[in-house]
Amino acid sequence: MRLRQGLLPRCPTCGQELLTRVDLDAHPGLQCTACKYVLPANRVMDRVQELSSATARTCCQDKAVEGKGTIINFVHRDVIVMEHLTLGLKDFARRRREEVMDQWKKKGGETTALVLASKPGWLERIGALLPKKWLHRRTSELFEKALLLEKVLAVVQLVEGVAWLHGEKRIIHKDLAADNIMVRFSGVRNGKSNWRGEHRPEMNVSDILNDITGYPTFRTLLIDFGLADESTPTRSWYDDDEATGQNKGPFLSPEAKNRRQDVGLDQPLGFSPEEKTFVIPPEMRGLSLPLMPGDLISHSLDEEHVHDLKIEAVLDGGKVAKYSGVAPEVQDYRRCIVERPLLEPHDIFALGALFYFLLSEDITRMEPLHALVYTAQEKRRPIDGGALRGLDLYPGVRKAIRSAFWQDELIVIILRAMTRGLPGSYAKTRIDRGCEAAQRFLLEIKRLHHKIQRDIVSTFWR
Repeated sequence: MRLRQGLLPRCPTCGQELLTRVDLDAHPGLQCTACKYVLPANRVMDRVQELSSATARTCCQDKAVEGKGTIINFVHRDVIVMEHLTLGLKDFARRRREEVMDQWKKKGGETTALVLASKPGWLERIGALLPKKWLHRRTSELFEKALLLEKVLAVVQLVEGVAWLHGEKRIIHKDLAADNIMVRFSGVRNGKSNWRGEHRPEMNVSDILNDITGYPTFRTLLIDFGLADESTPTRSWYDDDEATGQNKGPFLSPEAKNRRQDVGLDQPLGFSPEEKTFVIPPEMRGLSLPLMPGDLISHSLDEEHVHDLKIEAVLDGGKVAKYSGVAPEVQDYRRCIVERPLLEPHDIFALGALFYFLLSEDITRMEPLHALVYTAQEKRRPIDGGALRGLDLYPGVRKAIRSAFWQDELIVIILRAMTRGLPGSYAKTRIDRGCEAAQRFLLEIKRLHHKIQRDIVSTFWR
């Protein structure tokens, strides 16, 4: 244990700067000369946090600690923190379905007509005469709507987090995928615990539904900000084969899947150094993603990247590009690489895909969704229910959503997040900057959340 003069920590027990080295029986250590606190060297690894923790005080009379952020203990009692459980996005949907259905079964799959408490008693008597199968189906539908409401709320929280990143922090996450979304529960509902009173005999199905609808006990968390930054367009992660595999690929935007494209040219690029422009060759005009401001062009023979060019504007109907940077003097470059930035619309696209994944609970269903997005984009269809229903892929994508309710509204929101520049799309282009797209997404999904919530709590017969 090496101690440098002037860097000795405070004693975690008394707060004094009186820790000194001592030679104990078997190991050296640190000891406080005031209160005799001892930290042997062989316990440093598992007790080192003691040296960086705030000093605890047993009363508030000591004026010396005022304004120092010192923790003040008014009573000598252990702090007990409510248990938390953190799950992945797919496990969240499965677990909540199991828990909610378990609660319903413990009530005997209650099928009596549940009438709002404010309604007259004669309505309740009429409800008792309704067919039992009808009542069972009606109650089952309400539970399905409640589970859907929780999924929508989870995505509301995600979109809210991304809107904050884009608007407040000017940060692009760039790696939104199911693996990077966690759901944390406060006070675990595990089917055995009854501390909330879920299994009390007087708690009926109406109480369970009101609890699910009005008192969420989870919070979605964005994790893994290793790729996040404000504007840097390049990350080697997107060149990895694993990035386009089953775990990441379904959530990648077109510009992420095609972030780097190697383009062969029949003729070398003809630069105009005075005007800083060049005519965009047919090979570049025919790319799946046309050149846009912010794209980078590098040349395969320019190993030092001294002639990397940044596209500043696309002119003359997509025929001419204005660039910044130093164009190469040698005019025989026949191969170049186009690199595309990943900006805010990339995150919005991923959120739409995540929403569909949560609704379908099946990552193998993502490919038809991407095909539907591509078709809508190619046909320039407005993103609304009427226009989308005419597409061949629409029925299959719709059917994959587990809930039978609000399917059209859900798909419209998802496709508005995953398309660009169409009537209804949240983003105009793949290079939009700012938080407007996230704000539009957030507004619409909140409206749907409130709509589902109102439907559940205002249903007359339960």
